[in-house]
Amino acid sequence: MTNCEFVAGDAYELATLVSRPVDLVFMANAFHGVPDRPRLARAVREALAPGGHYAIVN
Repeated sequence: MTNCEFVAGDAYELATLVSRPVDLVFMANAFHGVPDRPRLARAVREALAPGGHYAIVN
């Protein structure tokens, strides 16, 4: 893959972990274990570029 940035860290702090707003946040096999889903959704929204997408595979 090109033009991808893979990040590991505290998902609630996603916007501080990425170098710029992102077009896609992809989460696999983890959402069910998130204790504060609304907080995570806000963190993802903050990291997304305008028109960006949040994909969850659970």
